[in-house]
Amino acid sequence: SLETRLGAAKEEADTLTGHKSNLAQDLDSANEKWLVAEQKLAQTQLLVDQEKQHAARTTEQAEVQIAELTHRVENLQEDLHDQQRKFHEDLKHTVESITTESNKKEKLLSADFQRRMAELVQEHSNQITSYERQLHQVTSDCQRRGGGETAFFTG
Repeated sequence: SLETRLGAAKEEADTLTGHKSNLAQDLDSANEKWLVAEQKLAQTQLLVDQEKQHAARTTEQAEVQIAELTHRVENLQEDLHDQQRKFHEDLKHTVESITTESNKKEKLLSADFQRRMAELVQEHSNQITSYERQLHQVTSDCQRRGGGETAFFTG
């Protein structure tokens, strides 16, 4: 009958309206979740950008520090080589001077004075040996610390 069919159609329309209402709610919920996800993504992207900027600044600062330390190490190495050269020149001159004086005095002076001169030469020799040890220690320390640009400055 028409009434039965109309009732069935109305029931089906009510069911479809319920489904439509449920789908609308599901769509609203999905849209809300999508907006939250977009906000989280934007926040995450902002954090990533900030970290990238920080890393870039840190890298730039490190490169500047490395360049400065490298320059300081080069200057220290030049100073060390100059000091070594001067020390060796002074040492050679001192040894030659002591030897020359010793030879002159040896020929002119008595055995007692020769003995005192030998002691003086020995003292100078000991002092020279001490200087050589100090120079060797400084050279070793610099070479050992030269394994990395910052080793000399950071210990």
